[in-house]
Amino acid sequence: MADVPVVQKHSIGSRVAKGHLKPHVGPIGRRTRRHTRRVSERKKATETLSWYRPFQTVRSGSFSQGNIAWFPKGQLNASYNCVDRHAFASPDKTAIFYEADEPGQGKNVTYSFSNYIIYGPLTLGTTTTVFESTPVYPSLARYWETVEKHGLTHFYSAPTAIRLLRRLGHHHLQPFTLSTLRVLGSVGEPINPEAWEWYNEYVGRKECSIVDTFWQTETGSIVLTPFPGAIETKPGAAQVPFFGQAPVLVEATTGKLVEGPGEGVLCLSKPWPSIARTIWKDHARYLDTYMKPYPGYFYTGDGAARDEDGDIWIKGRVDDVINVSGHRLSTAEIESALILHKGVAETAVIGTADDLTGQAVHAFVTMKPEFSYSSSDEASLVKELVIQVRKVIGPFAAPKKVYIVGDLPKTRSGKIMRRIMRKIVAGEGDQLGDLSTVAEPSVVDQIKQKVAEE
Repeated sequence: MADVPVVQKHSIGSRVAKGHLKPHVGPIGRRTRRHTRRVSERKKATETLSWYRPFQTVRSGSFSQGNIAWFPKGQLNASYNCVDRHAFASPDKTAIFYEADEPGQGKNVTYSFSNYIIYGPLTLGTTTTVFESTPVYPSLARYWETVEKHGLTHFYSAPTAIRLLRRLGHHHLQPFTLSTLRVLGSVGEPINPEAWEWYNEYVGRKECSIVDTFWQTETGSIVLTPFPGAIETKPGAAQVPFFGQAPVLVEATTGKLVEGPGEGVLCLSKPWPSIARTIWKDHARYLDTYMKPYPGYFYTGDGAARDEDGDIWIKGRVDDVINVSGHRLSTAEIESALILHKGVAETAVIGTADDLTGQAVHAFVTMKPEFSYSSSDEASLVKELVIQVRKVIGPFAAPKKVYIVGDLPKTRSGKIMRRIMRKIVAGEGDQLGDLSTVAEPSVVDQIKQKVAEE
């Protein structure tokens, strides 16, 4: 894999403390000590939440046995902690705004079951706005209309959606002040620095804190994140562990810990309260997936790198690594190299079997609307893109094929469906499976045609 990129640190967003208490989270060492003190104090747990039945011990079990349990025998009334106690104090305050698929269909929701996305804000008495469907129909400004309509202070989206909006240009943001925003979040996959910078400049107006968060459904809460208003941020880095998390890098083949700067598989060395405790009716699969690959650690399935400052950069899923002639390449880093080209809007990289190199890189690229080129220029443009990757990463990472397409297959929420492109390139275009979540089915046919032409 390529080295961790050298990027300029960004200062703390000026809006974070404006009109609010300044965040008191300090350096990581101080945060860790404070967290250790607090989780070991039984009184703190009973003060923060109302317990229906008190717990006997804070934690039991181990990774090796796969039987982690927090606050055994304790019982919480989720409805009371999340809604009732706040409803008594602020009976007219809405818990959740639901912005539905079509404009004008939004509803006010009083309570809904979910994970920390719902529980976290509710326990703090915070109103959440849930946005459904595509951010660009019927208006390119659907996100920003929602922000101004509700006066949102925190905005959380996925890199794919951010790249889509970047591709369409920043003019659709100009009619909006977005002055209420203080924190901008990113989640779902590694965000490339170019998309991060666009997000910061045009959505945050260089005044918001940008937090690139890493977590999983299985973790139940954030694992890595820069703390808004507390530390300088790096475009593309998830940076530091959240309270209670102990990330480590492990060598993929030997299982040895990677000390200092380096790359490896991201694992977690200590249990945390929101950890998934099993897979429904299949505990053996739970153990095989998370606990057994690297005994004594929770296996996330993601590759990561640690830089000279100790900050962590997520490289993407380990199964999204392409092995070209012995070089292990992250699809995310190749995509980031391609996006550095002035004309590239979005890209999706996949690996496919190759008789000579084991695997080969295939890249699908869309161009910005304002970037003009003719069909006769396409061959030279493809060559430019290949050279771009060679310069940024190295000759071994150069794509074997680059397909310039009008759009990429995505879900309605904007997530790129790489499995479709992988199947088509492998000659399995008639075995694509369920396509009901594809936003624009015609794009799939266009991809098939493009690959067939090459």
